[in-house]
Amino acid sequence: FFEENKSSSSSTTTPPRLFNLYQAQILKDYSMAYAITKLLLQHHPGHTSSSSSKYNYDDRYLILAGYGHLKHYCGVPQFVQSLLKAQALNNEDLMQRNIALDVLL
Repeated sequence: FFEENKSSSSSTTTPPRLFNLYQAQILKDYSMAYAITKLLLQHHPGHTSSSSSKYNYDDRYLILAGYGHLKHYCGVPQFVQSLLKAQALNNEDLMQRNIALDVLL
């Protein structure tokens, strides 16, 4: 992924320091999205864990992320959506797939 973006056909050369910043930003966005997705799936009312019984559809979560982690449709929300899609399509457990679909929709 990073190599493709590093060797883009842009006429300007990106300094290595900025490219490293880009990699760090993507990594942080993805890790935030992973934590959010895990939270949404584990605290879903349909989850089989005994601790999930205290959660319901009215639960709300506040996630603080700066503008740089949300803009250009390549930030945290898009990673959350792609992780949920992957869970809905690839999970062998039918219940987990249904929970991912429910959260996604």
